[in-house]
Amino acid sequence: MSYEEDNELLGIIANLTALAGKNIYDNRIIFINTPVPVKNLHNIVDLKNQSSTIRILCNSTNYIQYDFRERQIALTSVTIQVGNNEIESPDHWAIFGSNNFQDWNVLIEINNDKRLKHQFAIQNYKCSESSYYRYIMFLQNHNFSNRKGNQNVINLSSIEFFGQLQEPSSQ
Repeated sequence: MSYEEDNELLGIIANLTALAGKNIYDNRIIFINTPVPVKNLHNIVDLKNQSSTIRILCNSTNYIQYDFRERQIALTSVTIQVGNNEIESPDHWAIFGSNNFQDWNVLIEINNDKRLKHQFAIQNYKCSESSYYRYIMFLQNHNFSNRKGNQNVINLSSIEFFGQLQEPSSQ
């Protein structure tokens, strides 16, 4: 699935959702992990409702980890849509890929992109390499907040992945 400018949120997550006909997190098609429990975590893959957000409050480096289970993806780009609080928009963040949940490769690293510092801003970022990975992690080092206690808050509406999706081989 290639990124198209008019279809920022029509990538791998949207494709898996269309094939499943339901929320892919709620129905365990993919797993999503965060450092603390998040009540409305399913919103991050609800790409049709762009005003829904997730807010993750954590006192250390904050992240969202995607486990594509028996699938793997080779990313070419990622679209980030921030939530409803521009101060909590990601300032220094990265996308990582892994196949063993221990060794993580940097695919994208962004620092101080002010285009994200607006409510519901949306931007696409190209990846530096495109190997296949089972696990993809959005890791946020800090947001645009000047308040020390708020700098690790993640406030996002959507993350969409573009590239090749490798389905499990049938046996």
